[in-house]
Amino acid sequence: MHYSWKVGLRYLRPKHRHFLISVLTTIAVVGVMFAVAAPEVTLSVMNGFEREVRQRIVNTNYHVFVLARSEFEEVNVVLENLHDVPGVESASPFVRREGVLSFSGGGSVTQRFRGCIIYGVDAEKEAQTTRVIQAVRPEFLGFDTDLLDEVDGRHYPGIVLGVELGREMFLSLGDVVTVASHRDAPERVEDLDEIEFAPRNFRVVGFLNSGFYEFDSQLVFVDLREAQDFLGFEERVTGIGVRVDNIGKADLVAAEIDAKLGPRYYTNHWKYMFRNIFTWMETERKLMRLLFGLITAIAMVTVVGMLTMIVLEKRKAIGILKGMGASNAGVMAIFMIHGTVIGGLGALFGNVLGWAVCQAVDRIGIELPGDVYIIDSLPVQMQSLDFVTVSAAALVICFVATLYPSWEAARLDPVESIRYE
Repeated sequence: MHYSWKVGLRYLRPKHRHFLISVLTTIAVVGVMFAVAAPEVTLSVMNGFEREVRQRIVNTNYHVFVLARSEFEEVNVVLENLHDVPGVESASPFVRREGVLSFSGGGSVTQRFRGCIIYGVDAEKEAQTTRVIQAVRPEFLGFDTDLLDEVDGRHYPGIVLGVELGREMFLSLGDVVTVASHRDAPERVEDLDEIEFAPRNFRVVGFLNSGFYEFDSQLVFVDLREAQDFLGFEERVTGIGVRVDNIGKADLVAAEIDAKLGPRYYTNHWKYMFRNIFTWMETERKLMRLLFGLITAIAMVTVVGMLTMIVLEKRKAIGILKGMGASNAGVMAIFMIHGTVIGGLGALFGNVLGWAVCQAVDRIGIELPGDVYIIDSLPVQMQSLDFVTVSAAALVICFVATLYPSWEAARLDPVESIRYE
C-alpha cells in the first residue's frame, strides 16, 4: 500500500494525545452525515407526496374529459369512436353540475347547507373508468335504496357523498338529504327568472373516501338517469370521461381524440387541469435544492476547517516526511485521502440515518390537515437513485473541499516545519 494511503487512513484513528484531531474528524463525519440524510429524507417525502397526490387524482378523476362545444347528444356514437382510439381503456358518460346540499337532521335544530359538485354516473361504466366506486364505504352495492327505505317506508333515489362533506353535514348512512341545482337551460339567458331551480331528496347510500380532500369535501354522485331527469338533461350528458392505459401520455391521447372526433368536440386532461398543484410541488423542489446547497456548503466548510487544523497539527510530521523524500503530490494525497474517506463515512452513515428516518415516518404515520396539504397523511417513497445521487454529490464535494488544505500542506517547507518543533 502506498504511504499516502497508510498515513491518510492512520489519521482517522489518531493516538490519545491527538484527541483534538479525533474530535474534528468526528464533527466532520457527523456534519456530512446530516448533510446527506436531510436531502434524502426530504426527497423521499416529496416523492411520496407527489406519488400520492397524482395517484389519488387519477384514481378519482377522469384521465381525459371529452366535451361538446354545443349540446352533447350523440353519446353512443362518441363512445364507439373513443374505443377505436389507441390508448383508451374505457369511457363513461357523465352529467356534472354545481349545486347545494342541505340537511336538517342529526340532532340539529338548524338547516345546514353546503355547496357541492353533482356527478351523474353510470355505476358499471364508472367502475371501469375511475376508482370512485371502489373507494365508496361501505361497499357500494348500487344506487338502489330498497333496504334503506324500510327505515321510514319512503323511497328516495340513492346518493354517494364525499366523506369530508358528510362529516361536515353530520350525515349518516340512510339519512335523507336535499340537493338543489338549476335545470339545464339555453346557453343565453337574458332574465334570471327564466332559470329553473329543482330540489330533489336523496338517501345516502355511501361515502367516497378517496383520501384527496378537495374531492371528499365537494363531490356527490347519483345515478346518471336520475341526474338527467333531475337536471333536465333528457338524453344529453355533460361529457364523457376517459381512462387511458398510460397516465403520463394523457395529453397525447387527448390530441388523438380531438383528431378523431373533429371540431364539434374538444378535450381536457388531468395534467392540464391540475397543473397548478404540480407546478407548486416543482417550485418546492427548487427551493429545497437551494436549502440543500446551503447545508452542503456548511458540511464543506467543516471538512475544510478540519483538514486545516490537522495540517497545522501535523506540521512536524509533514516536514519529516518531506525530509525523507516524500513528494508534494504524495503529501497532498495524504490529506485528500483523509478528507475523501471522511466524506465516504459521512455518506454511509447519512444513508443509514436517512433510511431509518424514512422507515420511522412511514411506519408511525404523520397526520396532515387535508384542507391545507390536500392529502391527510405524510407519505414516504424512497428511491435508490436519490440516495446514490446525494451520496455521490457528498463525496465529490468532500473531495473538492480537501484540495486547498492539501495544497497548503504540500507547500510547507520541511525546514521551517520542524525548526521550532
